[in-house]
Formats: sequence, structure tokens, C-alpha cells
Amino acid sequence: NTNTTDTQIDVNYTASDETAIDKCWWGNETTNTTITCGVNITDQIWNEGLNNITLYTNDTANNVNSSYVQFRVDTTPPTFSPALSTQTITESQSLSYNLGAIDSGVGLSGFTINDTYSLFSINFVTGVLTNTSSLVGQDAEYHFNVSINDSLDNKYSEILLVNVTSIDSTPPELKINFPTNNTNSSNSNLHVNYTATDNIA
Repeated sequence: NTNTTDTQIDVNYTASDETAIDKCWWGNETTNTTITCGVNITDQIWNEGLNNITLYTNDTANNVNSSYVQFRVDTTPPTFSPALSTQTITESQSLSYNLGAIDSGVGLSGFTINDTYSLFSINFVTGVLTNTSSLVGQDAEYHFNVSINDSLDNKYSEILLVNVTSIDSTPPELKINFPTNNTNSSNSNLHVNYTATDNIA
């Protein structure tokens, strides 16, 4: 039950008999391969995933014995599922983004980010990304390299964008340009001219 990233892992064995060994061979689910007795299985390229190998030997009286080993070759990194999505919050909000990941091999190990901003952190086990301090006055776009690795350290990374927006607490400006205040007029169709502005939108 060994797990490895080595696609050519050696299978070492010993074979002995009180009289004389005749021949040795190994097999998996599909093929049998004859080998020189006492020579380990090397330079064999194993399949990705589980490999079930049985070694056989017989003696000159055709007594057969066998030994079995199972190992997993895993060179495939995990993937994010669902796919990462841009997170947009206001500076008064707290971020709590649950990243998901799947692995088809040995299983997930943990999540990491390269936070150079010292404002965010990710839970290594659960993958929940949160802000570690107030974001007030920190409105900006934050780009992270987010990584997920399995227990054999096969790693996959993507860029995640967190967009922190400022809060508009200033009301728009409204100014009546015409007529001036307390104007008296006999014009029943008097036009009122005004301007409205805002520093954001």
C-alpha cells in the first residue's frame, strides 16, 4: 500500500527454494512478464493509479508460490472545484470564501496563499479564505496565488482576485442655478435650472 510519484519505482523481492528454483515471473491485471530470478523489477513504467503486482516462482518440481504487492502512482495534482471566482466586497464587510478542491489520487493535503498584503489568511485544512483585519480604507484589488496540494505534494495553483470597494457615504451635491432664491416672477412657465454632481456615481 505504498503511495508514490515515482512512475518507475523498483519492486524488490527475494526467491529461494530448498532444492532449485526453475523460473520467476510477475503479472498484473492484463499481462505476465518473465524475469530472471533474483533480479529486481526495475525500469518498468507503472500506470497512474493503483498497480496490483503478483510475483510468482516455481521450482523444478513445479511447486508454485506467489507474493502480492499493491501500490499507487500519483503524479496528478488536485484541482479547484468549483472553479475559483472573483470575490467583491465593500470595505465594511468581512470576507469568508470557501474554496473547494478535489483529488483523484492519494487525497488533499492543504490550501496556501502568498499573501503579501498581510490582510488575509486561508485555513490550511478547510480552504476558507478570510480577512485578518479591518478592510476600512483598504479598498483595492488584491491578487493571490492560491495553491492546493495533495499528500504527495503534487501542487496546483491559480490566481484569485479579491476586489474591496469603498463605501460612498457622501450624498450628491445639488445646486439650483436659476431662478435665485426668493425670486418673484409673472412668468408661469419659468424654468428651473439645476446641476447635480457626485464624487463617485
